[in-house]
Amino acid sequence: SRKKVGIIKYCSKSMSQILGYSSDYLMGKNISMIMPKYFSERHDGFILDYLDTGKEANLFGKREYYALTNEEVTVPIKLTIQIQAGSDLGYYFVSRVQPIPPHFEQIVIDSRTNKIVCMTPRICNKLGVPNKYDLDLEISEICPTFEQTVIYELDSILEMKGLEISKENKNSLRKVLDTKTVAVKEAINSLAKIKMMIELQPPNQEKNFIHAECYVKVWKIRNGEEMIICILENFSNITNALRGGMSPTNMAKYRIQCNSSSGRSSTFLLK
Repeated sequence: SRKKVGIIKYCSKSMSQILGYSSDYLMGKNISMIMPKYFSERHDGFILDYLDTGKEANLFGKREYYALTNEEVTVPIKLTIQIQAGSDLGYYFVSRVQPIPPHFEQIVIDSRTNKIVCMTPRICNKLGVPNKYDLDLEISEICPTFEQTVIYELDSILEMKGLEISKENKNSLRKVLDTKTVAVKEAINSLAKIKMMIELQPPNQEKNFIHAECYVKVWKIRNGEEMIICILENFSNITNALRGGMSPTNMAKYRIQCNSSSGRSSTFLLK
């Protein structure tokens, strides 16, 4: 039934170790209940898009995604999805979930509204922001210069090719992302390999800020929707370095190797 897509038919017991839910609790519920609000509201649509058009709609293969623990804390995960034909002539989606080692923190932004979709736990803790299902924050509230920093980097990439962002677009990252030229698209893809320095500050605390190194990825969802994923590398280490008096210029030299976490994974079967 189109009204009952995304229902969990099977869940391995290891889910309790990864996200804190028992398999018995999840059985019969919609998989969207373990996603941040933005993805939860759209997930059934992803499945229906596939059933209607056969297009993947960001469903299949391997990718990084975001899940909610049983305490409604957002965590990044590795997600692999395959489709199988069922004996009742329907389809089943088999999902494999793996935790991502805490090498970095992430902020996920809706590029249309600049609203923060979700943040990983340590950033929330450092900024004093509750890590909850429905954040009501714009990126400018915790990083006032984020848009201009990203636009500056894109402009620098284009400048090496003798090009530049048009004047009417230089104050709006949304307008830049909407630009259809091949050069701009290539520049946007290049951001994932470029390390930028940004300043984060707790909301309503103008004098307190944290420097962090970040990479930016743009993730196309569907129907023109895009997520901006800000990946903060060694976020906590950089913060501690600043507390110890290290200047922002030398922060890039401050590194600690992180140990990887266990290789646990869990499997869902969705109808």
